[in-house]
Amino acid sequence: MKILRRSVVLLVCTAVCMLFTNAAFADYDIKVQINGVADTGNSIIDFGEYAPVQINSRTYVHTRTFAQSAGMKVGWDQENQTAFIKVIADKNSDKPIEVYAAQQFEALGDNGFGTPSSITVSMMLDNSEAVFRYNYDIGEGHIRGLGKTFEMDGAATLIDDKALMVPLRNLMEILGLQVEWSQEDMTAYISVPYDVRIGDNLEETDRWVPERYYAAFTPPGYIPDGVHEIGEYLGNFKLTKYCPCNICNGGWGDNTAWAGKIIPGQTVGVNLKDGIPKLAWLYIDGIGWRRAEDTGGGIGYHHIDVAVSSHYEATHGNILYRDVWLAK
Repeated sequence: MKILRRSVVLLVCTAVCMLFTNAAFADYDIKVQINGVADTGNSIIDFGEYAPVQINSRTYVHTRTFAQSAGMKVGWDQENQTAFIKVIADKNSDKPIEVYAAQQFEALGDNGFGTPSSITVSMMLDNSEAVFRYNYDIGEGHIRGLGKTFEMDGAATLIDDKALMVPLRNLMEILGLQVEWSQEDMTAYISVPYDVRIGDNLEETDRWVPERYYAAFTPPGYIPDGVHEIGEYLGNFKLTKYCPCNICNGGWGDNTAWAGKIIPGQTVGVNLKDGIPKLAWLYIDGIGWRRAEDTGGGIGYHHIDVAVSSHYEATHGNILYRDVWLAK
């Protein structure tokens, strides 16, 4: 990583740790503390049932719990078995992590790529490679990425078929954050460093672009609130995509027919003649959970229109045909 001096000092953040062997989880009470990352305070992350573990002496943390606690976004691309973590770049944000991301873009300088948007790390299940990207908005929903591939000390790993665990130190170093470990307290401390750290040897890349095509925001094993299990099989459906722009959604803009605003990664448009109730949860093979929040005249029988984040995503990728179930 290149290191550039910052003029503004941000508070030092937190940590993550746990111990695990190839055979079983080690019985350690490992804690992760974040200091001045998601906000200006300090806090110990509550991981619930998926506490940090150690695999081959490397600390692994539950991806979703850690990312959300640290003020990051997290998603899961079911089709490509890939998790991604995103940090929005916003110099006016109340979140130190987002201010720091904006400073990283400033340190990169004006390269003519476009407007700084976000920083992402993508990690494929059971693969030790991680793809780091600086994402630039180049207009009309198009994203241009500048990044590189990192070899982590271990692969992203699934526990209990639903909890995705990733190497903490690798992830923090890729994002340019600081990690400190206290053996006495068995606590990892994650913080925004005093210096702006940016990647070197960067190249333009579109590999494992987050939120692209049918990116699901639900990890394996996730079940939405109020849903008990997968229920009635509805059949094999044609899947298309749309976004909240006027081209895709006409005069509706970012509004749905029945549920307020479109939520990419959750909202789908359906045809009620397929027997799908308004606001019903659906499970789409290879995509994950989606909610019937919208409809439209162009949606035919056995056809589902999946909401995505940008017009680029809506107009790229193949039409899919997938099995669909109604939730109980």
